[in-house]
Amino acid sequence: MFCRWLTTDAQVLGYLPPQLPSTFTLADGDRMQTTAKVFDNSSRYDSASKLHSRVMVFSGRLSDNSEAIAKVPASAALFETEVENLRRIHGWPEIQECVVQLRGVGYTDTFLGPALILQPVGCLIPYDIGHEALLTILRQFAGTVAQMAARGYLHGDLSYFNLLKRQDTDAALLVDMQTLMSLEKVFAVFSSSQC
Repeated sequence: MFCRWLTTDAQVLGYLPPQLPSTFTLADGDRMQTTAKVFDNSSRYDSASKLHSRVMVFSGRLSDNSEAIAKVPASAALFETEVENLRRIHGWPEIQECVVQLRGVGYTDTFLGPALILQPVGCLIPYDIGHEALLTILRQFAGTVAQMAARGYLHGDLSYFNLLKRQDTDAALLVDMQTLMSLEKVFAVFSSSQC
């Protein structure tokens, strides 16, 4: 047990910083000043925590005063998967406006692991959004998902919390790319689970 404790990420063990980390430093020297914790699925009643373990998301501003998000995934494996997927879709020009982009990887001096620094910033689709605006956003999501499928990939978690509205425009913004997987892999999983 003691050896496991020494080799386990402090965040997984529940040892979290008592306060909001003030900055995340990127590899290129840029810094993101944090302003708020916007998501933390630490509740044992949160369905996302059962799926993805602990995920924390912070909002803030980069040195150029642009808004950004710092996402600290639940594990090193999920971090690597999401970085790989974000780099993959960066080369897909047809969906650039509707998918969150990796600005860089940020580090802080707290117990938190590395964070994905993401732009642009989105917000949940408001419940009181107009009918036409909602249809426009849903069509954009459908188009983005279709373009991903045309490239042989499927987003594995199309939930309300991953289908956002961009804050700088009224366009759709798809997030949480750690669940992106190839259709080949999806079909292999389903075909092996059939009796």
